[in-house]
Amino acid sequence: MVFFCLSTVKECVSTANAQETVIRGNSENWEGKQIRLIAEKDPISKTFSYIDSDTIASDGSFKLTALTNRVSLYWLAVNRFKTPIWISPGAEYEISIIPKPENVLVKTWQNGNFEYGFLSLDSTDINYQIAEFDSKFYDFYLDNSRYIGTHTLKNKVVAFEKSLEIDPKSTAFIDVYKTYTLAEMKLSSGFKKSDIFESYLKDKPVLLQNVAYYHFFDLFYADYFQSFDSRFGGASMSNRMKMGMGVDSLFYIVGQDPFIDNATLRQHVILNSVSKTYTNRAYPLRSLIDIVTFISTNPESPEIADISNRLLNKIRKPLIGSEISALSELWKPDWDTKPDTLPTVVMISYEGSVASEKETLILKSLAEKYHKVVHFAEFRIGSTSSDDSDLWPVYYPNNSLAFLEEFKAYSFPHFIWVDGQDIIRESGIEKPSEGLESRLYRLQSIYDDRNRIKVGQ
Repeated sequence: MVFFCLSTVKECVSTANAQETVIRGNSENWEGKQIRLIAEKDPISKTFSYIDSDTIASDGSFKLTALTNRVSLYWLAVNRFKTPIWISPGAEYEISIIPKPENVLVKTWQNGNFEYGFLSLDSTDINYQIAEFDSKFYDFYLDNSRYIGTHTLKNKVVAFEKSLEIDPKSTAFIDVYKTYTLAEMKLSSGFKKSDIFESYLKDKPVLLQNVAYYHFFDLFYADYFQSFDSRFGGASMSNRMKMGMGVDSLFYIVGQDPFIDNATLRQHVILNSVSKTYTNRAYPLRSLIDIVTFISTNPESPEIADISNRLLNKIRKPLIGSEISALSELWKPDWDTKPDTLPTVVMISYEGSVASEKETLILKSLAEKYHKVVHFAEFRIGSTSSDDSDLWPVYYPNNSLAFLEEFKAYSFPHFIWVDGQDIIRESGIEKPSEGLESRLYRLQSIYDDRNRIKVGQ
């Protein structure tokens, strides 16, 4: 049995001329739970497709299918746990999910990933080849991480690269995977950035469908907007946008970058940068929308057209500034709009989570103390029971993954601030154990001051 648990970026999948791939599996402790197969449409827009689902039978068995025309990375998801699986067109996989440890202290489970093993796997399969290479690469990294930033590591990387034998079973996909995994390491191994650009980006195709390429691409152009002023001089990108810099000016300036040698690469870099910054209030959302709109109407490739349209749809409806009741289709029952104008603290919790239970206990004491100045509400993941709280309404998402993606909640519990008009104003505010009471105390002070004035009158 081959065991592994990868943690990496997902890929989009086209179904043109696709073949059916089947995943059959067994899970000892998730009988009756729904298992889902998910794919990311592209790593820039980070939008997802739900490919297939099945209810795990009483004997632990399940079956999932997918249509794909290339090696692709999907995700298996059960409740809040997920884990990646590589899929080849027309392949059949037999897997067994490893039972969850009772104390959930195993690192991969702690991080929200679950583990599984292949009951049989040919050495030519992509899962086998990637696991084999990753094992060698991680061993090399652990042995030499102490040399990061030194010339010694550069020599060792060169030697390691030469030591990799040419594998006659290797495919074009795994060759690209190996190439750009090493390229990413070279960015922190004393290699000149100009040499890396010449070897891996200049006059090369953009290969977003390969996760190793995207990891490298994302790191090579990391913080592109944020470091704009240090590369080109003058005002920062955010200030230029606030001063009304047009799209043409942006494209002209980025076009002067010696590390972007063609229009296709430039559009990919700009889209990736917008995706990284559109939730940052320092960047005018209207300017970012104009940039992506321009690219969507003038794409350099069909892939860029798809990415820009997905990203445009995503940033046009940001979470912050949205009316929470307008998202009620994601949960049940409907959002309870209060007749007053008090704000609401919203907790996204997970049934059975120790951290959620801890914060809930503190939140209950805050709700009893500050109920005159703020409302409370809870979205409970992983439960469909109606064990509601006496202190606040409890809502149950219809689709946990879609809900968590919409609310950008990546850990539990997660807290959101909604104003008196039901508008979402902040996401990821202080937890009850980390200072939420200070925020509520300020509201109480304002409330008390107003009441004292009324009494004095």
